[in-house]
Amino acid sequence: MVNLYIYRLAKKDIHFNQASYRDNGTFHFTPGQEEIFAQEKYKAIRRLKRDIESLEEEREDILREMPHYRPTYQRLENGHSEKTGSLEKELQQVEEQLGLKQGDLERHKEDMQKRGVVLENEEPEQEGEVEKESMPKKKKWVLPVAIFLMYLVIEAFTYVTQIDSLRDVKSYEEIGSRVFAMFVLILLFHIVAHMARKSRKLVYNISMGFYLLMIGIMMFAPTTLHYIYPEPSQITDASVWALDETTPLVEKNIYAAIPAWVELYRKMEWAPAGLGILVFLIVFFVVPNPFFSKKEEEMTAPEDSDETVLPVDGDDYTWANTVWRQLKREMHGLRTKKGMIQAQIQQHKTSDEDLLLLRDKLESMEKKAKTIDQSINSKEVELEEFLKAIQGEINQYRAEYEDILSGDEVKQAFLKPEWPTSKDINKHFKIS
Repeated sequence: MVNLYIYRLAKKDIHFNQASYRDNGTFHFTPGQEEIFAQEKYKAIRRLKRDIESLEEEREDILREMPHYRPTYQRLENGHSEKTGSLEKELQQVEEQLGLKQGDLERHKEDMQKRGVVLENEEPEQEGEVEKESMPKKKKWVLPVAIFLMYLVIEAFTYVTQIDSLRDVKSYEEIGSRVFAMFVLILLFHIVAHMARKSRKLVYNISMGFYLLMIGIMMFAPTTLHYIYPEPSQITDASVWALDETTPLVEKNIYAAIPAWVELYRKMEWAPAGLGILVFLIVFFVVPNPFFSKKEEEMTAPEDSDETVLPVDGDDYTWANTVWRQLKREMHGLRTKKGMIQAQIQQHKTSDEDLLLLRDKLESMEKKAKTIDQSINSKEVELEEFLKAIQGEINQYRAEYEDILSGDEVKQAFLKPEWPTSKDINKHFKIS
């Protein structure tokens, strides 16, 4: 199909005496050439140019941001690598020790077999492990809850039995001191009971009985004394309000009927708790208790050593089996230590959240920058194709222009066109 579009553009420029030229480094295109550039299909050139510039700016932002994260990441990674290297070195040492112990075990076994000594095949450590696993785990919250519930029950019972005296006689300060004293007694009772479970000494059982006695006194004594020896404020007789002179005598007789020890107890209902604290201080700090003695035993316990502990007395079979069992215990301890180190290495590789976040951040930024580079390359190839197509049409325009001009001797005399290069076309579209 014949296309005369470019021919008509060249003929029109010649008809109006239009020729492209260069002035002070600036190239001026003819209207026909400008119309070629303005075709709809070449509008994508400017769009591609804007897209490339936008992508390049985004890539520059990413490349400027990455150096802010990289030093922190390198520092964390170096610390992570040092810790991992330390654990791996420790693991290697344990494996070497395990190999040496295995060799010692095998040599001891061979030596005893040559001499007809039968060694035990059971490993006592496994039995201990089974027993340890089968023991139910103690829940730490059970004891505090038990103490609190016991305290609530006792306080509820005391309130019900002493409601008359609490309501009519006692002040808020006296009630508060009695409540606090009861709590102190119950707490000390549980502490001494715990010490009694640790040690079977008689002093702890006696102390438990003493605390139960003090708790019983605080529960029942106030109510009993309230009904046996009513307080004077509770006697409301009409004679008290009489205006005769016998009133003071009645009041005096009432006070005289109450023993002094009753008045003293009513003023010091917290005394059982005070005695309980004194007994606790004596039991805990004067009498040897399982807490302090346990610490002393730990402090004086002999340090572990790799040397084989041999029995002083015993026959050869006992000695051989003792060495055998000790070597197996040492191997079991090394295997346990090896497993713990391996677990630490695995946990260390996945537990550093900051390092993982920075690593993901940097990897995401690098991936995004690579994707932008690919998009830029793709758009640059597409842009280059458009520029080649324009260059081809400009070359076709030149051929048509020169052919038409060669048939007109008059216009040849003053029309001396200069033809654009690819740089001039790029400059026209503002492409560097």
